[in-house]
Amino acid sequence: ASNTLTSSYNTGPVSGTADYIGGLVGFANTAQTISSSYNTGEIRNSTGTKRYVGGLVGALGSSGASTIQGSYNTGAIYGGSDVGGLVGSAYNASITTSYNTGTVTGFYCPSNNCNNSGGVGGILGTSTSSGSIYVTISESYNQGTIKGPTGVGGLVGHGYNNRILDSYNKGNVSGSFLITHKVFRRG
Repeated sequence: ASNTLTSSYNTGPVSGTADYIGGLVGFANTAQTISSSYNTGEIRNSTGTKRYVGGLVGALGSSGASTIQGSYNTGAIYGGSDVGGLVGSAYNASITTSYNTGTVTGFYCPSNNCNNSGGVGGILGTSTSSGSIYVTISESYNQGTIKGPTGVGGLVGHGYNNRILDSYNKGNVSGSFLITHKVFRRG
């Protein structure tokens, strides 16, 4: 089974004390299609130590390919790790013609070991893809400030098997280990 959100939005603050917090969806283990949708509200893990926080979706699971198209976030995003302007964590997803302009901040390093922390990214916090499964980001951008202790990136904070096409970051990125992301073009 899959779920579809079209022309959907959130403009209010969303706050929680556990994992999986999103402006539209907290956790989706089945395929999601999100199009022409947005969040302008602040999304916050109030403890600053929990994972999977995103402007649109906290986490996209592994059961089916998900798509986010023509969608955006302008709200500030605060979480522990796996924090993204659009999606906190994803396994099998395509994000196209979408953007983030909100500030994205991650605070937490599990067991005080920042090398094993999830990422903090302008579009996607962490990609968990493997093998022949990919997360693809195309024709998308970040202009928000991205801050975190480690695994910090303008587009993707931390991940495996990413395809980034015709996408860019113009936001300030700061962290002890970061990837600024230049413009990626097809070909």
